[in-house]
Amino acid sequence: MKPSLPQRVLFVRPSLGQGGADRVTIQLLKHLDRDAYQPELALIHTSGVFLDDVPKDVPVHSLGARNLWFTTRPLAKLIKKGEYDVIYSTSTGTNIPTCLVKWFYRLPGTYVISERNTVDRGDGIKQRLLATLKKTLYRRADWVTAVSEAIRKQILDQFSVAPNKAVVVHNPLIDDALHMAKQQSVEHPYFEGDTPVILAAGRMVDAKNFTMLMEAFKLVLDNQDARLCILGDGPKLDQLKKQACDLGIESKVAFPGFDKNPYKFMSACDVFVLSSNFEGMPGVLVQALASGAACVATDCPTGPNELIEHGENGFLVPVGNAEITAQRILDLLEEPKLRESFKSKSPGSVQRFETQTAIESYFSFLGTQQINA
Repeated sequence: MKPSLPQRVLFVRPSLGQGGADRVTIQLLKHLDRDAYQPELALIHTSGVFLDDVPKDVPVHSLGARNLWFTTRPLAKLIKKGEYDVIYSTSTGTNIPTCLVKWFYRLPGTYVISERNTVDRGDGIKQRLLATLKKTLYRRADWVTAVSEAIRKQILDQFSVAPNKAVVVHNPLIDDALHMAKQQSVEHPYFEGDTPVILAAGRMVDAKNFTMLMEAFKLVLDNQDARLCILGDGPKLDQLKKQACDLGIESKVAFPGFDKNPYKFMSACDVFVLSSNFEGMPGVLVQALASGAACVATDCPTGPNELIEHGENGFLVPVGNAEITAQRILDLLEEPKLRESFKSKSPGSVQRFETQTAIESYFSFLGTQQINA
């Protein structure tokens, strides 16, 4: 039953950059039922490529903090003034400030935080400090959401969160706009001929391991002519371009940059590859499957093995293994019937990420009673 008045929901994020969680937040803001919820957005920095996509009826508040560590006070001030029913952090980075506000200021409202990446991220000093903070603070939130079942298990195991307070949510990544966008033509020379195109997309950072992908692509070229297109931008772009030159494949690798519509590339490519060392629930893989791509993905923690049934709707390969990745790409390039079979099954495997179903998962638990919370 819908409440008589819409609940006021404040979403909290660092910014609206080009990441998957940024896209998800925009989807939530666009499609949230206005009869039930009145959304607002708080950003540490009012910047990012998706800032212009915020719906006009959603107020955007700038916290004006230098960084995450100086976010708690301005966030508390905003929450006190706004008298929100729900405070919803949709970024791992803003989880700690959100929990600190609940703990220190004891302002009313339901506090929800989101863990969006695997929590097994190494054993350095910074990682240990963050793990300690999360173990102390996450249990103080009213709810902790996880974008995959594997992450939920990690939260329970490592952060002492009560099982009844940790829930899995499905990112709203698939809507009519995606289905329309994937039908647009790709204006890039790689997609104009008959040479097979291998596609990848994501931030140019170490976690995505495009270095391994290019090594695998070099092995593919030893057997068959092809092209590699990597969408995205980031700090490792120049390094990846240099690697392409070092491998002697620079004439067959393209870096078109970030594109708000990667779906047309996904729909048109011959093989989509996720080469990551770790993920949360890889939105780019969900979108590639929804776009009807034949996919090869590393079986990294976490997410890909919750999307792909190996050999049924895609291939899973070991993390960091260029040889097996290359072989699976070649299997799809050399076996058109298998490739088409994967393409036909891909969209059906990600229906839980369709907008209406997914948004319900983000809010359905708010009306349930926690036992021994």
